This record gives sequence, structure tokens and C-alpha cells, in this order.
Amino acid sequence: MKICVIANRYRVDQFRSIVAALIDLGHDVYYWIDTANSMANAGAIRRSILDHRFDLGISADWCFFSDPENPVNRRLQGFPPFINLCFNSPFDALLELAGHRDVAGFLRDNRIWLGLLSPLDHASLARFGVEQRVDLPVGIMDQCLMYGDDDRVFPVGLLSATAERERLAPHERLLDSLAGRRPLTDPPARLVYLGSAALHVTDEIQTFCFGPMAFGLPRPFSAYVADYETGFGFPADLTLTDRQARIDDYVADVTDLSGDEPRVLLLRHRLAAQLERGHRLAMRRARVRALQARYGDDFAVYGNDWARFGITARPAENDTAPLRYRAAAISLDFGSLSYDSMMFPRSCDIVQYGGFLLQSRLVDSDEVLGDLTPAVTFEDEAEMLDLADRWLIDPAGRIKMAAAVAGRLAATYDLRQLLTAAMGQVLG
Repeated sequence: MKICVIANRYRVDQFRSIVAALIDLGHDVYYWIDTANSMANAGAIRRSILDHRFDLGISADWCFFSDPENPVNRRLQGFPPFINLCFNSPFDALLELAGHRDVAGFLRDNRIWLGLLSPLDHASLARFGVEQRVDLPVGIMDQCLMYGDDDRVFPVGLLSATAERERLAPHERLLDSLAGRRPLTDPPARLVYLGSAALHVTDEIQTFCFGPMAFGLPRPFSAYVADYETGFGFPADLTLTDRQARIDDYVADVTDLSGDEPRVLLLRHRLAAQLERGHRLAMRRARVRALQARYGDDFAVYGNDWARFGITARPAENDTAPLRYRAAAISLDFGSLSYDSMMFPRSCDIVQYGGFLLQSRLVDSDEVLGDLTPAVTFEDEAEMLDLADRWLIDPAGRIKMAAAVAGRLAATYDLRQLLTAAMGQVLG
């Protein structure tokens, strides 16, 4: 089968694994990235896409569907089905279709399926009549990962499974190669967290104030900015159910001049997703402060914008993140900002690269981890610190637990299995 994979520039690492899984399954891949228009072979690949010489498309966050020349907007006859991965809230994706009153009908007519990474998204989308949904968490791959000349990119173009299978390399080999080219120059911390302290208000909030919700916001722009920065005053360890109830109250006054009730509901869901994201950022900062207070220099934070909140951090090191995860005794993860699932890219990376994952307890932690859940997930700050203390003094136990978590995820959430199931559902 020929599959067109159109990568979002911000999700390159995840798409490396997706392409690797498809090639390992024997599929040929038209690989495209949304920054590729200036490349030498860009025209030929775009023509291949427009000529739809493939059986299925996979994209993310509408990076391709927002292109005015894309096949879906042009409604080309016989265009193959697409799976659009919702790395952000699915309501980000649906608002791209805000001009279509019947969103479910638009998806159905154009054979677009939403690939959902969180079980909570299914219930939300069912309220809009969206039936074309597939479960497709990011997953992990326990055997191989695609790599290019610099271990990070592949050429834009047609990747033949016959030829490219030879370029699949075990994770350990890639890590050893990375360590040889970009060795860590400072002593590794015993506990690490890699992530940003904030998202830019312009990107996150002005969407509502100057976009489709401009006439629906009951409060001025400055009030939303202030609340977003502080996490809306919600206690850091407020339960998901209580948090959602408060957010529902917060957005209840959002209206829309069109009087279109489904659209109003969509706008409220979209704003609620942003409020949840602001709260999770505030919770992330609170937990980092607690870890720094307990462990000092033994805990290292790598990322942007921490100084704004009085938190000491080191520059972001995305390229060497795998080496950080492997070298640390414990790698922390506080979950995704966009969806409540432990199958988040950071958690998958920590496990794949041989790190010990200590994570916030999320909506599907029990389902994914089973009896391992209490040992590697925490409900609140006190439990987080207790677990960190426990595992820091038990190196042999950490090795066994890390292997147990990796084995469970590899057996249940191997990306080849997830993609095969999703493709079977879409293609029949």
C-alpha cells in the first residue's frame, strides 16, 4: 500500500516513528513536511499528492488541510481518505472547519478521520455527531526507528519499503551514535524534566479574542491573559472531574451572534480546552518548584520561559533529550497540555530511550500500566516526592521497573499495531 504522510514541522520526532512503523509493515510512503515547499523535489511530490497516487493519507493538526491548494479543500473526485492526528485538542482541528456548519458531514463527505490520542476526546466529539474517529495514541516502537543522514530527518519524497527497511536501526544504536556526535558536556542530574514553563499568550488566547470567538467572549482580553498565566486560580491538585466542572462554569457565558447552537457548543469546548491547558501549565510549574526545593541541583529542568516564573532552568536541549533520559535516575513527566493520556510523546520517548518514567496519574494510567500504576504514577505533590525518594535509593529496582513498563507498553501500544488497526477501520 502507498501512504502519504504529511508531517507537521513541530511533530517531526513523532512522524519519524510513524514512517518507521509503516515501512516496517511493508508500506511505501510519500513523505512530505509542511516546510518542504522550497525543496528541490517539492513540486514533484506535491503533484503526486494532488494526483492522489496513494491509498491513504496521514497528517497532523491540519498542517496540510489549511493549505488553500490542498486536495480536501478542492474536493478532488476520488481523493483517498485521510487520518488527521489530533496532537492538540480535536477542537483545534474542528475550528479549522468553522465555515462548515455541518462539521460531521464535511468530515464524512471528504473521508477525513480524526486520529485521537486520548479516550476523553471520543465522548466530546460524539456530542457533535463525529463518527469518523480512530484510536491512535502516539505509541512506542520497541525495535526500530527511522533515521536519515543526521539521525533526525529523511528526504522528502517517495520512500520505498524495500529500500528503506535497511535504514531502520535499533534505538540503542541510534543512542550510541548520538552520544558520539553530541556528548553531554555537564554531569547528568539524577532527576530531569524537559519541557516549557509557558505557551505564548499570543498563540493561545488571541485565537479567541480576535478570531471566531471575538463576539462570544463575555470578558475583556486582558482578563483572559491574566487568568491563563495563573492557571485560573485552580488548586494544583484539583481532580479532573472537579476541574472540568469549574471550567464548564467559566465558559457558560460564551455566546455567538450566529445563534447556531452547535457552533456555540464547539466554541465553548475549544475555550475549555485552552483553560485546561493553562491550568496544566500552572500545575507543571508548581511541581517543578517542589522538586527543586527538595532536591536542589540533583533536579535539572531543561526548557524555555522558566525565568518568567522565578524558576531556574537550563536551555532546552531537544536534540540531546534521549541522552538525558538515559543518564538520569528518574525522568519526570506531568502529562500533555492538550489531552489526558499517558501515551504522550514525552512519556513514550522516556520509555523508548531507556529512562525511568515517573508520571502524573492520568485518565488511562490504570488501563495502560495495570498493577504497575502505583509504583510509577502520582496523584499529587506529596506522592510525587515520596516516589522520587523511594526510587532514588533503589537503583536495582529502577532497572527492573523501567524494563517492566517498557515491556508492557511495547506489547500493548506498539505503533505498528495501532496503525494497522486504524487503517483497517478507515479502509474497511
